[in-house]
Amino acid sequence: MAASIQLAMDDFLPWDAPAPPPSVIPEEPCQRLRESYDVTAVPFSESVMLVRFDLNTGVCKPNTPLLDTTTYAIDIRTMRILSRDVLTRRNPEFHVRPPSPPENSGEKPPSTDGSSFY
Repeated sequence: MAASIQLAMDDFLPWDAPAPPPSVIPEEPCQRLRESYDVTAVPFSESVMLVRFDLNTGVCKPNTPLLDTTTYAIDIRTMRILSRDVLTRRNPEFHVRPPSPPENSGEKPPSTDGSSFY
C-alpha cells in the first residue's frame, strides 16, 4: 500500500516539478505541498490499489468554489499507474460574501413616513 501511495504521489506532485506558470486562476502556494493533501488508499481487486488525494481545506484554505479530487489506479504487481481520474467537487469551506453596502455619501436618506418632499 505504501509503495502504491508513493508512486501515485510522485506522479501527482513530483519533487522536481517546476513552479506552475502564471494563470488567470491563482493557485494557493500550499496546493503545491504534499502535506496539504489527505490520502486514502484501498484495495480495488487482488492486483489493483486505488489511491485518492483530497486537498485538506483545514490546512490549505483555497478561495475557490471548486476543488479537484485525484484518484489513481495502481497495478501492485508491476507498480505501474493504470489510470488517473480527476473529479471536481464543491469546496465546503467556500462561502460567497454578500456585497458590502455603499459608503455613506453624506446625504440624508429619504424619510419613509411621508414627511419629506423633494
